[in-house]
Amino acid sequence: MTRFSATDAPNPATLDSEEQEWIRRCRNGSRRAYEPLVRRYAAWAEAFAFRRVGDREEARDLAQEAFVRAFHAMPRFRPGHPFLPWFLAILDNLCRSELRRRRPHLTLDEIVQPSNDGGMKAVARRLDVATGLAGLSEAHRRVIVMKDLEGMPHREIARRLGIPEGTAMSRLHFARRRLRELLTRAPKRRIGGDR
Repeated sequence: MTRFSATDAPNPATLDSEEQEWIRRCRNGSRRAYEPLVRRYAAWAEAFAFRRVGDREEARDLAQEAFVRAFHAMPRFRPGHPFLPWFLAILDNLCRSELRRRRPHLTLDEIVQPSNDGGMKAVARRLDVATGLAGLSEAHRRVIVMKDLEGMPHREIARRLGIPEGTAMSRLHFARRRLRELLTRAPKRRIGGDR
């Protein structure tokens, strides 16, 4: 992959008449008109993605995915605006999603298992959380697991559950509130037996 510096980046504010014509034709469904846009920005997009995710193969895949998404979103592109900032927003969002996906997430099993440094109070707290989760409705438990344990964005939760994003956010709010209520009412555990 070619190395690029900040000075190699196209000027995002530039309105190129040839590029605007390609975009106009793309908005009318022309795939051939999209090819010059991809050629113009492909190497630069891969370099941008590589700086974000640190993996060349993944950067190439993310850049390609961003171009596909941008083409399908062309009807929403506002004519007379530069292509690059709009495209970069798509690519940057894909890079962020990839970085979120890589983060280690807690599993329910990890919640109830003691950590080496947490001590017995941490064990008790994990047991309380696991019990609280078990006390939630299936719908509430699913959104908490998806958001707080698996790290999914609201949009992905909504997509997987087949509900509007606003509904996913609202459901998560009520699920967290219910879990707090359950944890507040949970009896205090005594670990290690009576002495």
